[in-house]
Amino acid sequence: MGAASASAKVVPSTGGSVLVPSVSAPVSVSAAVPSASASVAVADAGTIDPMRPEDWELGPGKWTFEPDGTLACECKSNSHVIWWKASQPKDFDAAVEVQFLGDESSAGLLFRTQGQDFYNDMSFYQFEWYTRGTHHDKRLSLMRKNPYWVQIVTPLYPEAPYKKWIDFRVRAEKDHLEAFIDGERVFDKKDATFVRGGRLGLHVFQPRRTLFRKWRLTVL
Repeated sequence: MGAASASAKVVPSTGGSVLVPSVSAPVSVSAAVPSASASVAVADAGTIDPMRPEDWELGPGKWTFEPDGTLACECKSNSHVIWWKASQPKDFDAAVEVQFLGDESSAGLLFRTQGQDFYNDMSFYQFEWYTRGTHHDKRLSLMRKNPYWVQIVTPLYPEAPYKKWIDFRVRAEKDHLEAFIDGERVFDKKDATFVRGGRLGLHVFQPRRTLFRKWRLTVL
């Protein structure tokens, strides 16, 4: 997914930089329903496509809004985050499509986030998939940070597909947390630590370039 066909400019921002194509792309908002098993209630969420810099607040990292409407992140082995601007819901159904390009990749959703410093006072829930890598090896996790990371479910260890779009989805309602991959519920947990509003963010840790598209959000 490249920017080779269009020029771009770098826009500075606190904590990171963003590369924005100099050519504009039309924005379409269409109704989309994430797939799920029949036993799970599914929110009817609008799809935001393409990903647009005006919808997001930069945290650390190099985030690139590509001419084809995708969002890319390249980083060192450290946490890089971009935050949804429009709302900080307590109860919601959110999803995004992710594409891993190879080993040493990761992608996740942060939610009910409060605090300012990622590694110190910030607290949140985190749904993350790590591909094969030297730091985390093919782990699918649902975690809580306050101020340290704690697994709140037993992690899974599936092989992540490469160069294929994967649907990540989280549904949080009161103390009930559900996480889905491609419509299949992988985690179902009750945890009352953070029953509150907070920021929603996209997260990357391992250093390989990772792609995002088709952000969806319904506030419950």
